[in-house]
Amino acid sequence: MEKNIPLSMDPKYYPVLSRVFSPAVIDKIVSTGKSAYLTEVCKNCDILDQLSLSTKLSNFLDLIYAFLFKNYRNEYIYKNTIANKVLLGKHSLLMNYV
Repeated sequence: MEKNIPLSMDPKYYPVLSRVFSPAVIDKIVSTGKSAYLTEVCKNCDILDQLSLSTKLSNFLDLIYAFLFKNYRNEYIYKNTIANKVLLGKHSLLMNYV
């Protein structure tokens, strides 16, 4: 997952940024389309100044994930990596249709 990640921020914000992927925040985004926590984190970390306002939410979350993967590997990152390896190790994402 080595990508050129166009984000920069003070490392003190990494733990706060990683909580964007918590079930509470993701559930709020899914149910209402927004999250006060995500908005506050973006303001405090100066992320919004670094990205285009036309960035899709899915691309934005991918970017945050890639940034955390490279700079702050917390429990969520490790669990997600293991889950992906187990899933992709046992199951092919390509289905063969007969």
